[in-house]
Amino acid sequence: GVSAGAGKGPAGVATWKFPRDLCAANEPWKPCHGSAADGDVDAVLGMVYLAGVKHYADDFVDVVMRSVIAFASADLGFPDMYRVLPDGKRVYVPRAGSQWGGLTPSGGRFQAKGPDWCYNPSYFAPAHYRTFRDFVKAHWRKDFDQYLPPLLNGSKTSAEDLMAAFDGAILGGYNILYYSSCESGAVSNWVGVQAPCEDDDTLSCGGVPWEYTPYVGKDQGKCSTSGTKWGSFGADATRTFWRVAMDYALYAEESEKVDIYWRSGWVNQNVTFNARTFLNRVQTQYKDYAKCDGSSIGGCDCDWGECTVTNKTRPWMLNAAFAVDTQPPTPGLTCDNVPTAWGQAWWAGFMSYPTFTAFIAPYQDNVYLKKKKLTAGPMSEQESRNWLNTFANLCDFSNFTEKGGWKIVGKVCQRTYFHVSQQAISTMIMSGSLSPVPPAKSPKTKSASKPKSHPKSQSNSTAKHKVVVESVRKFSVRPAPAESIGHVGNFQVLTAAALLVLMAAFVGMVAARIRKRGIAEQRLTECDANPLMDEAVVEHAI
Repeated sequence: GVSAGAGKGPAGVATWKFPRDLCAANEPWKPCHGSAADGDVDAVLGMVYLAGVKHYADDFVDVVMRSVIAFASADLGFPDMYRVLPDGKRVYVPRAGSQWGGLTPSGGRFQAKGPDWCYNPSYFAPAHYRTFRDFVKAHWRKDFDQYLPPLLNGSKTSAEDLMAAFDGAILGGYNILYYSSCESGAVSNWVGVQAPCEDDDTLSCGGVPWEYTPYVGKDQGKCSTSGTKWGSFGADATRTFWRVAMDYALYAEESEKVDIYWRSGWVNQNVTFNARTFLNRVQTQYKDYAKCDGSSIGGCDCDWGECTVTNKTRPWMLNAAFAVDTQPPTPGLTCDNVPTAWGQAWWAGFMSYPTFTAFIAPYQDNVYLKKKKLTAGPMSEQESRNWLNTFANLCDFSNFTEKGGWKIVGKVCQRTYFHVSQQAISTMIMSGSLSPVPPAKSPKTKSASKPKSHPKSQSNSTAKHKVVVESVRKFSVRPAPAESIGHVGNFQVLTAAALLVLMAAFVGMVAARIRKRGIAEQRLTECDANPLMDEAVVEHAI
């Protein structure tokens, strides 16, 4: 792992895989080493939330603050690894971990120990960065200055520098996402961000990391790892949706304020691209290419046999929006920014569920639908709730009881770790279960104030949509901020709980299997997606 220095208890970011000798299958002399930015950012966010739950106890705030600093240093390259745009803005690029990725140079004493100038758009976590920034602002103490890493020239850094680095990572991340994604919302697993300085031992200089994205440099190089393809929409890329959805859910107004730059490094006044517009792209893809209308009550329902009782949504009609298992595939899943043929299919829960989170953002613009050849107007809040309602009924939880053998039925309701983890996270965001970090203690109170509860939910009164598990079907919308529909009340709360139970069980199962397999058998990839896809059986209803 990466230490943040001495303090009250251990802190930092962990080695990316445990046991460390799992990395020694092919290279026995090289155990796992270094951090992984995607896991680090989620772990540290959890620590910030835990600090709030514990009413920001001084000793735990100390531990969390050092972990925030360690993340910024190891995974963003703070304080030295940045580029300066022509207008003077500093941008940081999230790395793959402490040893490679992002702006890590290809040579010199800081040489990357992985693919050069490689970047994973799904590691970009803007809501996390804003939360870390706000945590620093609210809880910084003078004695925390000792934890900050100095610049390479020995100069001291400050809390203001740290907060600016998080803002710079948000600016850089959204711009790289713009040049790594299609109008459909499809995103590349891996892209290039080559922007070298004059020599490899210099970490900061002028440059535009997205100048050649998705390629690595002007020679159109490529890079990838973890078993997923460069420039392809697949198992890595799909996490982008819920990460951006988190930004809208927690920072609706601020996530709308993003400057997009030309490849030359100057602001492009002709482009509007932010959390909401990115999520709206996914909504448009469903509106145009799905074979049913999820915005209308019952528009995607199965209406024969037992379906009339269980209210099951017909998944194959939704798959049509992102279908790679049909001939021809759905248009829009490749483009200049995502030039390589797709990886995994929508039928994998880790591919489909993250796209559903897009519907927490209001659809406010008139958008031309290429397939239907018409202009779609804004959607009402009720239409957005109906779409979420449609997705909620892809899985049948009627037998998720001890008597029923804890069965969950549905073609995109898989039970293996990587599927379930994405389903659980996505469902939590869709349900409105993602609350802001508890506010800092007021000097006049002994404990942090409780976060506001969601307003009472409204049940769907249509007879056809009477549900087996009522709490899965309830909806509510919190109007603020920015008339956001990003906080849907009690919708799918039971679903989220069920998926989290499954996730815990299967993490244990996967760990047991790894131990039995033996560390010398093979070097495991971060996400071995193909075996998981074997479970996603495609069944078209008639």
